[in-house]
Amino acid sequence: MARWVILFMAFLRFSVISLLCFLLLSPLFKTTTRETQKPIVAVLIDNSKSMIHGKDSMAFSKEISNQLSKLKDKIGNDCEVRVFSISDKLSDGIINGFNGMETDLSLAVDEMKSRFSGLNLSALVLATDGLYNKGADPGYAFQNLSVPIYTVGYGDTTVKKDLFIQDVRFNPNVFLGNSFPIEISFNARELSGQRAKLNLISKGSTIAIKEIDITSSRFSNVSTFIIEAKEKGLTKYEIRIDPLHGEENTSNNSRTIFIDVNSIRSKILLTHSAPHPDIAAIKSVLETNSNYELIENPQSTYTGPSTDLKLAILHQIPSKTSGGKNIVEQLFNARIPVLFILGSGTSTIDFNALDIPIRIEDANGGVTDALPSFNNTFSLFKIDESLISRIPSFPPLSVPFGNYSFKSEGYTLFNQTIGNTKTDMPLMVYFPNETPKKGFICGEGLWKWRLNEFRNHNSTETFSAILLKSIQYMLSAENKNPFKLTYKNSYEENEQITIDAGVFNEVGEQIKDAEVSMIIQDENAKNYSFAFSNSNGIHTLNAGFLSPGIYSFKATAKAGSRSFFEEGKFIVSALESELSDLVADHLMLRSLAIKTGGIFTKSDLSGVIADSIIVRKDLKPMIYTKKSMNEAVNLKWIFFLLALLISSEWFLRKRNGGY
Repeated sequence: MARWVILFMAFLRFSVISLLCFLLLSPLFKTTTRETQKPIVAVLIDNSKSMIHGKDSMAFSKEISNQLSKLKDKIGNDCEVRVFSISDKLSDGIINGFNGMETDLSLAVDEMKSRFSGLNLSALVLATDGLYNKGADPGYAFQNLSVPIYTVGYGDTTVKKDLFIQDVRFNPNVFLGNSFPIEISFNARELSGQRAKLNLISKGSTIAIKEIDITSSRFSNVSTFIIEAKEKGLTKYEIRIDPLHGEENTSNNSRTIFIDVNSIRSKILLTHSAPHPDIAAIKSVLETNSNYELIENPQSTYTGPSTDLKLAILHQIPSKTSGGKNIVEQLFNARIPVLFILGSGTSTIDFNALDIPIRIEDANGGVTDALPSFNNTFSLFKIDESLISRIPSFPPLSVPFGNYSFKSEGYTLFNQTIGNTKTDMPLMVYFPNETPKKGFICGEGLWKWRLNEFRNHNSTETFSAILLKSIQYMLSAENKNPFKLTYKNSYEENEQITIDAGVFNEVGEQIKDAEVSMIIQDENAKNYSFAFSNSNGIHTLNAGFLSPGIYSFKATAKAGSRSFFEEGKFIVSALESELSDLVADHLMLRSLAIKTGGIFTKSDLSGVIADSIIVRKDLKPMIYTKKSMNEAVNLKWIFFLLALLISSEWFLRKRNGGY
């Protein structure tokens, strides 16, 4: 074998061993990748019913689809086109049918910000009739996107003869024997000189009539019916305005509402050791709910529980300064459920001395800030997911410092997050197996939750829902029936009817192999049969969408040789606002386009809009650079280099008779 061959093979062997030793040191290589992203043009299609009023829905859907195809053909090489549909929710792609029952155009703003955060969103095309009946004014909301808005106006802007119900305001819960108002707002256009006749109908009979003279071409009126609640239970009322001469659209002349008549109100005592902003926040929720009679009683004037008291809310009682242990003991002896609210003024010594299922160990009298962390396994009541998403932005509550422990089984709604650490200590917890029921809000500062939510969302829905659900649970009678159903008393027309069920044995354990079914009956005595799905003992029913009306149901559970039954009622409320006002608002769309640097056009997605987008000089691709550190052992070229070196040595030895 030639000497140079031997030396070359030695070099190859040395290189392989050296490279392997180098890899054992786990060296890192910095790599840079570049990605070019086209400018994104989001197309938002209004999918509500008002878009197709008086049109063939199939033909209109085909027309929109064709226009979208032409738009993509024109700008698709230069831009990435993303299509969405909007009504009461945002959906990907175009949804044929245009059957949305509500229009919340402003909902798309937060969705666009979330979906395209950090991406090259360069323009938005909004195809709508400009009509909305939910959410914020889109003329202002869309300006927050900071991109040009191209608006495409559909619908008819001609003002025709029409009389329509704009709104009906009423209290859905009233009490037997009380009088209650039903307030109807209606508008009339181009019907001056005629007389509108309002009819209030219940159980097929007209129970009240009002006649109003229409005195102008743009006429608005608010009329009120005062009705006496004579029968307990759900009652259906129809408000109907007789059609007038020349009206083309009469589908918006009627509304249907449902009112639940209850026999008694629950009396709730709110007692506090000292004035506090939390008291006003709690009162703002309970005093506006007709199901409750709230009695505010400072600790200094407390005289004892009344016989008809259903619940007591104690704010920082027992307190450090004025005690109050005797108040708690009186309530417990009277078997009245108590919801405790703790804080900096709470005496942890007196608190721990009470006969309660929670203790605060190692307390030093101080407080700490604790953020709410929602417990996904909480099962005593439900809070809508849309509201739960607001909770992470809530400010912390001031909770007594210490280690929290339970003496019996507790159901925690929120755990404490202290700093960045999630703990298993409770912030809001309930004890259903206690007699009487006991609940604990382990911190003060609820008023901050209410204020924060109103500032961020212009509503206090989440705060009110948390407090009301807690109150409803604390007031609910203990259900000894081993068959339990969880459902809402009222659903919207565009909301799926979902019901949960559980079947339990004598020791409170779920029976996993139980069979649950339900028969739902409408107002015409038509029956709908359903079977619950069973997932390891959790029984769920999704009955889909039901027409507006009052429904009764009978549920049956079978576990072995035993059978259980449960009955109830719920209502499905109609959403009729979508077809109330059908005069398209192109003025708002034109103004929005001008303010944001876009353009407005009528009924054409693919013409002027596409041409204007193409010539924009600020719609440019964006180059994203990503730097990363990778271990050398993960680089493919090193593997192939090793394979080449080893193979070369093997080939030379084979060729030259090395073995």
